[in-house]
Amino acid sequence: MKGEAADTGSFFETGIHPAPWSDSAWRTLSGSAILMDLPSEIVLIVSDIYGAQNSIEKRNEGFLNAIGAPRSDRETPAYAKDETRSITMYLNDLVPAEEKLLLSYEHALKRLASEKAPWAETKDPAKD
Repeated sequence: MKGEAADTGSFFETGIHPAPWSDSAWRTLSGSAILMDLPSEIVLIVSDIYGAQNSIEKRNEGFLNAIGAPRSDRETPAYAKDETRSITMYLNDLVPAEEKLLLSYEHALKRLASEKAPWAETKDPAKD
């Protein structure tokens, strides 16, 4: 309800669930000869996207492993202060990385949908 404070103890009752990333299409494509037929611009765009996703995934994994480690001092004010600082630094890195990734998606989608997409250009068989 409006005006009521949120129950902070219930925020993560079921754990922390970062977005799952999938790179199976990229792994399949990058190991095939099809990659050689794609324009280098597109290969670089897609490679950068999957690299950024991997970086975010590693960042999430490392942070979640660190905060999930058993500690005997979890109930102390010093621990709370240290965790707050760690979470702040983590989010200060994560949020811009995710924003940059979203811009990369947008750029890739615009490029892939453009009327002048490299693979949409027709070749004149008479010139080949």
